[in-house]
Amino acid sequence: MQGVDRLDQIRARFSLADGHSFKRWHKKLGLALIDVARANAYLTRKLAVDMSKERDPHRAFVTELISELLSGKWKEAPSERQMFYTDTSSGEDVPEQASPSSTVWIAGGNGDTRNTGSPQKCCSAVASKHFYTDMNRKRRKCVVCRWEGRYATEVTDVGVLHNVCLCQSVHVSNKPYTCPQTTWTCWEKYHRFYLPNKLFSSTGKVRTSSPLYKLKREQQEHNGNANDTDTGDTVVSSRRTAVRAIAL
Repeated sequence: MQGVDRLDQIRARFSLADGHSFKRWHKKLGLALIDVARANAYLTRKLAVDMSKERDPHRAFVTELISELLSGKWKEAPSERQMFYTDTSSGEDVPEQASPSSTVWIAGGNGDTRNTGSPQKCCSAVASKHFYTDMNRKRRKCVVCRWEGRYATEVTDVGVLHNVCLCQSVHVSNKPYTCPQTTWTCWEKYHRFYLPNKLFSSTGKVRTSSPLYKLKREQQEHNGNANDTDTGDTVVSSRRTAVRAIAL
């Protein structure tokens, strides 16, 4: 029982569940699960980093964790998919800048990044069929093809950083709210054009506040008004023809 008691001691220190009481039991259970996750993270950190020089390593870990949660630095941590598909056994250095058309795209790759404190953000491409089964085939569709108004193919790759499905095909679109480049794939369009223009959110959904979305909405309304005018003129002309036929 020594290992269990030790784990319970680590969980009980700085505990959220022990310091709060609720009438609804599931709220306290949720805080208890957070305590367990925090204790596991601390033990994992001790295995990876030498914390013997710290006077109180547990307190130092909790303080650092709180500061990262408040500052938003935790968003720079690699996702589970990226850690799973990263090859660390090769020992090769990651290139400073990769083309968005390749299977790995690095955000902010310009310049020397050896002295920066935060890691580079890498977007690796993995076949979407490995993540979404046949029952969720609709989630494999390319978000860029869907935005540009054509049939969205299901033969796509998932960007592990942005969690979106993108195809590696080249499509030309002359619409004013789409990417003007005619030689870029949907993968390149997303990372080089749509992402800098903040069209898509972090979950892959279209932002309604984006200028591109507003431009598309204005064009759709303009086309709808033009169609309504043409339809109205056709109805009026048909009525005049019917009146003339009756008069004759």
